[in-house]
Amino acid sequence: MAITTTTESSSSSSQLNIVQNECNSYSTTNVLFGFGAGIALIILLLLVNLIVMLSKKRS
Repeated sequence: MAITTTTESSSSSSQLNIVQNECNSYSTTNVLFGFGAGIALIILLLLVNLIVMLSKKRS
């Protein structure tokens, strides 16, 4: 029983190490690009909203 529990714990710890490595390999440039794209989309939507509001005021 002790041998099986140690192998199980070592396999689970190796799986945790794999997950941590995947999180670490996710580069910051991808995160910054995602934030940049999201902010750009928000600004674009606000501009469209402002243009629509201005056109409604004129008419």
